[in-house]
Amino acid sequence: MSIVMTAITIDCADPRTQAEFWSAALGWEIESVEVWDAEISRGEKVVQSRESWSNIISAAPNAPKRINFAKVPEGKTVKNRLHFDLKVDDLDTEVSRLVELGASIVERRARAVDGRIDQGQDGWLVMKDPEGNEFCIG
Repeated sequence: MSIVMTAITIDCADPRTQAEFWSAALGWEIESVEVWDAEISRGEKVVQSRESWSNIISAAPNAPKRINFAKVPEGKTVKNRLHFDLKVDDLDTEVSRLVELGASIVERRARAVDGRIDQGQDGWLVMKDPEGNEFCIG
């Protein structure tokens, strides 16, 4: 079997704002509209209008190729069925940086160590991006 995942697509109200947040959060680049135009002209993408386009973030060669942000009319109503897990060296610094970018903290989670709950720095946080999509950071 030969399957290659080329992207993860996130439904959202404002693709540009989401792309800007996640570009800054992950250090990825926002892909230019010229790339979209080329893919559309080759028949690789079908879009209704330029306003409905997903903004795309290109990743480093060793990461997933891209994250698409697709504009949809309905808002988010329930918890995500899929979320990102982010690993960082300095949790407090990165959480502060993400909050400045527009994320919010949902809750701190503890990690189990030797069958006990560790309430220390080894836990992780559940956060939300600017449109309320949950992600974990630890």
